[in-house]
Amino acid sequence: MTRYISYCRHCVMPETKPDIFIDAGGVCNACRSFMGRKEVDWNTRRGELLNILERYRSKNSGNYDCVVPVS
Repeated sequence: MTRYISYCRHCVMPETKPDIFIDAGGVCNACRSFMGRKEVDWNTRRGELLNILERYRSKNSGNYDCVVPVS
């Protein structure tokens, strides 16, 4: 039995890439996420980030603060 690899209809990413899932419409989760960016309230998200940073900011000005982004 031959099995064919599915590809995203938008970006042509193969389903064999780790963490990529192609829905019934033939579009991958990365493209769906990208399409949803217009619905994000970026000002609210910025405020949330600033709150998180403030919570972990050093109370002692002699130390360095560092943010390490991880995906």
